[in-house]
Amino acid sequence: MVTPTLRKKLWRDLWSLRTQILTTAILIICGVSLLVATWSAYRSLQKARETYYAEYAFADVFADFKNASSATISRLHGLAGVEKVFARVSIEGVISVNERAEPAVGRFISVPPGEQPPLNRLHLRRGRLPVIGSEVETVIHEGFAQAHGLLPGDSVTVIIQGHSQILRIVGIGLSPEYVYALSPGIPLPDDLHFGVFWLTQKDLQRLARLGDGFNSVVFKVAPNTSLPEIIAEIDTVVDSKGSLGAYARDRQISDMFVQDEIAEQRVSAIFIPVIFLGIATFLINIIAGRLVALQRAQIATLKAVGYTQLQISVHYLQLIFVMTLIGTIPGLALGSWLGRWMSITYSHYFHFPELNFYISLPAATLGAVAGILPGLLGAATSIHWVFRLTPAEAMRPQPPPAFHATLFDRFQLKKKLRARERMVFRNLLQRPGRLTMSLLSLASALGIVITASSWADMFDFLLITQFQRIQREDLSIRLLKPRPTSVLQEIASMPGVLALEGYRVVPIRLRYLNHKRELTLTGWPKKFALRQLLDRDLRPIQVPEQGLLLSKFFQTNWGMKVGDFVQIQPLEGSQKLYALSVSGFSEDLIGLQAVMRIEELWTILNEQPGYNQIVTQVDPLYLRDLYIDLRVQPQIVALNLKQSLYQGFRDSFGQVIQNSTKILVVAALLIAFGIIYNSVRVSFSERAWELASLRVLGFSRVNISFILLVEVGIQVLVSLFPGCLLGWGLTYLTLQMIHTESFSFPLVIEFATYGKGIFAVLLAFAFSSWVVWKMVGRLNPVEALKSRE
Repeated sequence: MVTPTLRKKLWRDLWSLRTQILTTAILIICGVSLLVATWSAYRSLQKARETYYAEYAFADVFADFKNASSATISRLHGLAGVEKVFARVSIEGVISVNERAEPAVGRFISVPPGEQPPLNRLHLRRGRLPVIGSEVETVIHEGFAQAHGLLPGDSVTVIIQGHSQILRIVGIGLSPEYVYALSPGIPLPDDLHFGVFWLTQKDLQRLARLGDGFNSVVFKVAPNTSLPEIIAEIDTVVDSKGSLGAYARDRQISDMFVQDEIAEQRVSAIFIPVIFLGIATFLINIIAGRLVALQRAQIATLKAVGYTQLQISVHYLQLIFVMTLIGTIPGLALGSWLGRWMSITYSHYFHFPELNFYISLPAATLGAVAGILPGLLGAATSIHWVFRLTPAEAMRPQPPPAFHATLFDRFQLKKKLRARERMVFRNLLQRPGRLTMSLLSLASALGIVITASSWADMFDFLLITQFQRIQREDLSIRLLKPRPTSVLQEIASMPGVLALEGYRVVPIRLRYLNHKRELTLTGWPKKFALRQLLDRDLRPIQVPEQGLLLSKFFQTNWGMKVGDFVQIQPLEGSQKLYALSVSGFSEDLIGLQAVMRIEELWTILNEQPGYNQIVTQVDPLYLRDLYIDLRVQPQIVALNLKQSLYQGFRDSFGQVIQNSTKILVVAALLIAFGIIYNSVRVSFSERAWELASLRVLGFSRVNISFILLVEVGIQVLVSLFPGCLLGWGLTYLTLQMIHTESFSFPLVIEFATYGKGIFAVLLAFAFSSWVVWKMVGRLNPVEALKSRE
């Protein structure tokens, strides 16, 4: 099929097109590497999650309540469909490490002495499990241990239920329950200020003052068992024990975040590479079409000497195949490196025993197909012309395009322009299809640059909005149980307190139609200044006099409207059902919440006025001393310093966004350069005979360069506005595809981001202009005119 002559011609054509092949290969490398990296990272995360959950018996259902006896646990064992039940103690407290001024919150969970729990087993990195002895022993979460430099043999002081206790660290480990280690109510990963501790059941029951009781149960459910039915039965059994509600694994806070990240990774693995490879398809189509047009005479000669149409077509397919292979193979290698780098980043973000990156056979196959397929699609039209060309027709020079009157001619704009300007506009407008595709490609390049860069804008805006406009306090205090309103005067009298506000927070179960969700309901005072509620336009709003103010999520995803009635069931006290109207929706960037007037909440709960959350504004000079004084108070269960939360969020979650943004921006810049450079090269190659004729007629190097550069420059300038619109649209579409309950990124693109994208495109055009100037300088009119004969 392939003769030595065609093989020689193949290598000669590859060499002559080396620059266009290189720039096109860059696009394919970007598309294939991103596809392989993101898809493999998605599969690696998914496999790590599935393997970890299976090997360490991650529970299917969770239930929390105030206090349950062994008799209640026995009843839970007897539920149909339940394979395993593990009753435990789970409680929060305050951690003191080396007398740190910054607050640290701890979650303390009981395990059998010296044994692995039957569910949510621990993966020990170092040391052993705790046992009962003269000292209270603990295993601590690896993230917290690394953040504080703690090792087995060290000690920490904790305060649980107002009781100070020294814990001896005997092990460092991980749990499938805390792959994403979050403090309840604060969906921000922060290993420095939140840690998980595992103690023996007897020690933790004593510290939590539960006697022989339990306040948390986890369940393993038999396959093909209805989780909603099991959850309903569990709620029925433990309802009398002050249940805070049973919930399935997909509502467990760590797993929710892991699932959200896996879903986002899957979107990235599909969405971005498709754009890259789509542009590569268009460029290959142009290159292949130009090559066939320039080699009409060669094709005619090959047909005349006996080469079949199939042989010639296979020759050009081989050319395109090699062209795509040049991009595909490095793309697979780069994708492997990028994927490993992403896995290292995720290993600081998610706590798996192992997060091994691997390129699966499906991912490698998908990457190879995605790299080669654009070439075949792009060459399809050109190969079609090979079949249509007859030797007699192809031996003649290609006829010039059939010029016809355009808007340029109809409005007689040509009379106002010189000859070189008329040449530019006529050449552009006579090929509307080519012009449209070029504009779309250039706009796509700018759009991707803007979309990639916009994530930094949105992340910064989220931080500023959440930690400067919504949370204006310096220190948040959570109490073990509601205290009378006089608690505000007690804290206000402490040195350094400038202002403070009290809130009543209660966990609830919200029901609407066939939807159900557990979240927190917060009673807000009539006057507030240290916290803000924002509407969809991020303007401050007031708490309604009656009814609920809910997160916008419920309006968007549940179809709620103002005036609708919902049912709430407080998961404290009598747990009665109440019907309340929806009075409005707020824009909550982190997590979900429900808000109402605190007086109305007191009435619903049938309790005396009191607060269990207090936010304070503190003089920075007194902040450390205030924290030291507060953390020993018996009624305080957690202290959260806003600046610490802000910094922890920026250091962890922000680092992942910044790394991803850098990759996309670099790839997008390469796309912009590849498109513009190819446009210039193709335009020059197609018009070499025409430009040589102009040199013979006396046109200078400047005039000829002007014709080429203005033609491409007009396309670049025209594409800027649609490119900016496309950048906005791609960003909006990306946000819609990866929207989660955990975070709601606002659509924010700064003018500077548009400016940077435009500057990058213009810089690529400037470099291409330099290339044009060099090419025109090397143009030999005699040789160019001879090639047309």
